[in-house]
Amino acid sequence: MNDPLARRSAAVGWIASVALHAGVLFVASVALAPPDTGFELQAPIEVELGMVEATEVEVAAPAAPPEPPSEPAASTSESTTGEGESAARDAGTSADAGARRRRRDAGVDGATTSPGLGEGAPVAFLPAGAQLALRIDMDRVRGSPVGEDIASLLRVVPDWRALLGESGVDPVRDLSRVLIATPNLQRSSIVVAGRLSEGAPDPRALAERFAQGRGLAIEWRDEAGVPSTRWPSPDGIERDVALVGERHFVIARPDDLPRVLAIAAARRARRATVEPADALLAMDDGEGLSIEVENVAVFVRRSLCPVPLRLRVGVTEGDDGARLRGEARFATHDDAEGASECLAERARAAASNVIVSLYGLDGPLDRLDFRVEDDVLHVETQLRFTEIRTIAGLVRELFERPAGAPPRPRRRPRPRRRRTRSERRKARRGARAIRGSPHARRPQWRRRCHSADGATMCCCSIRGRGP
Repeated sequence: MNDPLARRSAAVGWIASVALHAGVLFVASVALAPPDTGFELQAPIEVELGMVEATEVEVAAPAAPPEPPSEPAASTSESTTGEGESAARDAGTSADAGARRRRRDAGVDGATTSPGLGEGAPVAFLPAGAQLALRIDMDRVRGSPVGEDIASLLRVVPDWRALLGESGVDPVRDLSRVLIATPNLQRSSIVVAGRLSEGAPDPRALAERFAQGRGLAIEWRDEAGVPSTRWPSPDGIERDVALVGERHFVIARPDDLPRVLAIAAARRARRATVEPADALLAMDDGEGLSIEVENVAVFVRRSLCPVPLRLRVGVTEGDDGARLRGEARFATHDDAEGASECLAERARAAASNVIVSLYGLDGPLDRLDFRVEDDVLHVETQLRFTEIRTIAGLVRELFERPAGAPPRPRRRPRPRRRRTRSERRKARRGARAIRGSPHARRPQWRRRCHSADGATMCCCSIRGRGP
């Protein structure tokens, strides 16, 4: 290394190696880092299921059950006069019909009835709170080109096992439309509402069979005008199931069930053409999936852009993909304008990220269109089927991790086969042959004694004798 040219070449090589490693480290830490969206979400704890503002809604009383034709007309006339429980019983009505009417007149969630509102319809008080609701049209999912990807994603969601358990209901096969709602993203407060498909069993028979399979007695009662009973949840959380229609059901905690029925009444008031039983599951025409968030600020811890009051996102499938439409309602028009500019800038930054480009998700971000009308921000983009499959696969990986899904059970070790008599005989012969080999180290006891200061001391030791 006395040659100056060699020393110069070695120095240049070291510098080039250091620069190359520094460049690789920079690419790995900066260029390949996920994009910073500027948002940080949180899971609220002390929040109730509700809407942005406290609301009073009219809960429509259900239609009275038809009277048996075998009962005489005199009994019917006596029951309509309200002269006692025996007359109501003769008319084919349950003995606690008056108690049920008084409970309905009391409203939902302990509210009082205003006699001048709704022509005698009970008025329910829906408290201010939050709500995150996901609605899926399973009929459209099953007939979609990406139906298998969406179905595989839904089946790995652990919340299905926590609520449906061993009831025999498959969320993809047996449900026609489903709602999953929660005020705080905790599994204990999740609400599930659905409409069973034509081939699925009757919801009342399904609940009774599920309870009998777990060895529990079932007792139907009246809750805000709908039959309900205790749902034996596999996770131990106390929940009720309410039958809001012929094939419609709601599974929720007893405290949340009146609020869910009040939300259904509020949605029914905004959608006059929707049947009362379908109010909770109502979606826009052609939508296969929709997400609605009430009181968005409760779920956001940090945001560089203005936060809306309400948010709704719907996905409509087309021939070459799906169209995603979003509506965000803000407090003022200036907030909506500011959110439009901020979100457009964040979308451009995310589309230029290397990780987003490698996954092929920069296209939907580049195709985003923002439009403001009064205090509402409209967002629209187009998703191809390949991009939908990529997004479904990424979300599925999140649920399949040990934190999102229970670990796979470990295989039990195979029991050791007991050796036959001939095998044991061969093993003993082999052991004797090894002990008799001149190369085997055989242990040997030796006794040693020595004298010191007129005293004799002896000890024993084991020593292996080698070849």
